[in-house]
Amino acid sequence: MAHSNSLVFKGHSPKKDNNRGIHTYEGSEIANIGLGQNGFDVLYTAGDFVEEDAPITGACRGNNSNGWVAFKAVGGAVDVQATSNVGMHFTDDGNTPTNGATGNEIAVSDSDIVYGNFKKIYCESISSSVLICYRG
Repeated sequence: MAHSNSLVFKGHSPKKDNNRGIHTYEGSEIANIGLGQNGFDVLYTAGDFVEEDAPITGACRGNNSNGWVAFKAVGGAVDVQATSNVGMHFTDDGNTPTNGATGNEIAVSDSDIVYGNFKKIYCESISSSVLICYRG
């Protein structure tokens, strides 16, 4: 059985899409290929966070001068607060989040991706899941 060296996504046949290059894939698939190319940080426990230009000590799991462009819950729901560089913050009231300020988080369901321009992402509660934070 012959096989192709190209990426194959669900619903695409290598024989049908041969030699179409980037046009082989849908726009959403191309966007997901690009997501994560600048790297990512993973939050494992409640209290973990990533923050622009913060020292990596204790619960700080990553720093990045360009912020983060998305985060995704994997393996279950995660309660998150995030400080935006523009517009409203990702909290239940839109105000600036405070580490440990319970009651202001928003539940992100398993496999959900939240896109934005974030300078800090704080994990309020997490069980057996992880939160992947994609660098900008």
